Amino acid sequence: MKKRSINKNIHIQHSHLIGLTGGICCGKTTVAEMFKSLGAKVIDADGIAKKLTRPHTPAWQEVVREFGEEFLLPDNNLDRGKIAHEVFRKKEKLQALNKIMHPMILDEIKRELEEIKNKAPKAIVILDAPLLIELGFQDFVEKLIVVSVDEKTQVERIIKRDNSSGTEALLRIKSQMPVSEKIKFADYIIDNSGSRDETSKMVKKIFSELAGIENSQKK
Repeated sequence: MKKRSINKNIHIQHSHLIGLTGGICCGKTTVAEMFKSLGAKVIDADGIAKKLTRPHTPAWQEVVREFGEEFLLPDNNLDRGKIAHEVFRKKEKLQALNKIMHPMILDEIKRELEEIKNKAPKAIVILDAPLLIELGFQDFVEKLIVVSVDEKTQVERIIKRDNSSGTEALLRIKSQMPVSEKIKFADYIIDNSGSRDETSKMVKKIFSELAGIENSQKK
């Protein structure tokens, strides 16, 4: 089992902070919901990003300054599809977006962790973050779970979800760290290419093992 050092930027000690990541359209959100239904607390990095970029917030203002008002919808919300299309084609735009968002997301993750720690100090906390490894967040989780599917399934799911072309889907996949690379960091791998029941069984097994760690520490 891999040894992990605590990232010094995260000044929160939590006995069971579990990282959850995977590639685009691998089913990470579904897996997170399964853990939540079993009693885990879930911190959703994508959800945090959406909350931080509501119209007229500081993050929203910075993103609009970087991309322009043409990346807004009529209701002033960010046109996330258009922004995604832009950043997957222009690396400098992706870097600019990350520079704006990542520090703010990290601050909110720390705030939510502190809140959970105060209310439920023994809870198993799942940090659901698509770029968890890319940002080095694996250094402060106790265990890391990677959700995977094969590339063909990823492409099919992206086309269905986003009504995009196969070329666009592949471009989005190639812009991220390959799932095969993420797996090298994993303590647990969930193959989500089968049925929902099969995935659920894997989640329950992992959750049981994590709960077993908690019980062994109580003895």
